[in-house]
Amino acid sequence: MLWLRDQGHEVIGAELSPIAVHDFFDQNGLTPSRSKAGDFERWDSTGISIFCGDVFALTPGHLDGVGAVYDRAALVALPPEMRRSYADHLRAVLPSGAKSLLVTIDYPQHQQGGPPFSVPDEEVHALFDNGFVVEQLASDDVKGSGERIGDPVDYLNETVYVLTKAGT
Repeated sequence: MLWLRDQGHEVIGAELSPIAVHDFFDQNGLTPSRSKAGDFERWDSTGISIFCGDVFALTPGHLDGVGAVYDRAALVALPPEMRRSYADHLRAVLPSGAKSLLVTIDYPQHQQGGPPFSVPDEEVHALFDNGFVVEQLASDDVKGSGERIGDPVDYLNETVYVLTKAGT
């Protein structure tokens, strides 16, 4: 997020855990202001705003003008029964043309519990083909590369996608 800000972008984040939000600002030496923003507590520092609360409470108004999203750990943190709601919510709140960089992992789920959960390529397409253009950028076996999962599973593929929100 700091890198994006340093490139001149206004960065908006969404995080459920107030501890994670506090730690982000603290570890980066930033002193945020805090305010109420609907169902969220909004933390602001120069060029960075984080909405602390339930991502499902985000509205199109919160994301007005957003051109890009980075999902490094949201989808893989959700159990299978919540993923369709997440995809539907993104379809509803993101502006047309917004691009999302989505990072997933795929491994034999029966060999290791989550989170992070395994989200295979077929599921990404099932969740996002309706309403997004889905493009796979890269996929690599990262087993043994320092990921928290790896040793107890047969394989651990990390895949990066660009999802482009279709016009409505």
